[in-house]
Amino acid sequence: MALKPIARFHSVQLLGGEPLLHKNLPALMQITKRLRLDSATNIITNGHLLPKMRDEFWEALEYLQISIYPGFDETILELVESKRSIYGFDVGTTRFSHFYSQFKKTPDEGVESFRDCHWKKTCFTIHRGFAFLCSQSCFFPKAIMGLPAETDGLPLAGLTEEKLLAFLNRTEPFEACKICCANLMEPEPWREATSRKAWLEESKATV
Repeated sequence: MALKPIARFHSVQLLGGEPLLHKNLPALMQITKRLRLDSATNIITNGHLLPKMRDEFWEALEYLQISIYPGFDETILELVESKRSIYGFDVGTTRFSHFYSQFKKTPDEGVESFRDCHWKKTCFTIHRGFAFLCSQSCFFPKAIMGLPAETDGLPLAGLTEEKLLAFLNRTEPFEACKICCANLMEPEPWREATSRKAWLEESKATV
């Protein structure tokens, strides 16, 4: 609600992690539609849980973006097409054969990462009462750097147009920029972490 009087976006994207794991996802989708900060709300998912989704999910869908990774069950696309013919949402797919390294081997002050970053203009993020210029600055501080989750965020409480514009136009790097590769990422072979612990160990090994 804090953003509705002062901001509008091309698309609001509900993602994670994996958004289909959220037990209240259909309700969140309905809220974003009622607020209408965008022209269409987009769910970005790896698709594995789509066969388990109930009618209320499909009914609330406006746009479904599926990230297809190695091992994806192609029959899920047939299910999606059948649901699309009933409920009328739009669908997009992107296939991935590799990942990109997002962490610097040696942290620095983050000046170049912030300066050259395209995400700060395209991936405005809202999470638990704070606004972030990108999803990396939203999650890296707590998940990887041992800092408070709100370190790089702007509180939504008491938000004004002046505060939002100052945040959008800032020139100083965030804490997350110290370890983020931004748009200088290098491709890495596909691999899968089977637990949060394994993911954290691999992530922290690079910083």
